[in-house]
Amino acid sequence: MTIDVICQIERTILPYECDWNGNLLLSQALGMMMLASRKQQQQLENPNLIYEKGYTWIVIQHEVSIHRMPKVDEEVIIETEAISYNKFFTYREYRILSKEREELFECITTFAMLDMKARKIVSIDEEVVLEYPLSIGKEMRKATRIPKKNFTDVPTGEYKIRINDIDANLHVNNARYFDFAFSELGMEFLKEHQLKQVVIKYEKEVLPESTITCSTVWEESQERKQTYHLISQNGNRCANIQLEWEEIV
Repeated sequence: MTIDVICQIERTILPYECDWNGNLLLSQALGMMMLASRKQQQQLENPNLIYEKGYTWIVIQHEVSIHRMPKVDEEVIIETEAISYNKFFTYREYRILSKEREELFECITTFAMLDMKARKIVSIDEEVVLEYPLSIGKEMRKATRIPKKNFTDVPTGEYKIRINDIDANLHVNNARYFDFAFSELGMEFLKEHQLKQVVIKYEKEVLPESTITCSTVWEESQERKQTYHLISQNGNRCANIQLEWEEIV
């Protein structure tokens, strides 16, 4: 089977994948991205090699730029390509395009390898990663850092993890964290603002039957409005999120 350097899937955006305004949900966009990279994995000579070695891929960080979110019933193209790797991480680019190839959404994702039995991150296994067509190869890449914020005495919500929040890696799916953050912002804010930039760093996995808290810091200037969210469990940091918003005019 031929391996596509840039792997594509085509989708029509469905009503249940959208918010009340008919815009694709961020969590659904991330899910579509993972479907595209899964399609490329299935093209490999041995797509199950990583699992045979007792490992799996986990997301460490997403860096997202949004020009506009796809609309309900819109036909889109999701593209992905493996970019590079180093001793500890691999990097992949995703794009969501309109049917006319207008770029709507782009994301750079950092992955690591998880030892499923030990539940620990391990060094990248080159036998696995070199099955992929890499556009660059081996490189050191600097990730975007989320500014440190003080989450003491800020608005905080508590959420019980549901069965449907758990994915095949037996922890909370990486896209679910945005649902917690958006719930803290409230409907009025989301009616009046659209998301432009996203950075999320995953620090500790959340396991089934857990309860997490989501703490939120708001910042606003003349140039931009940002929210910062800390997902934690029993005092342990699980994920750190930076969102940049634009007022809908």
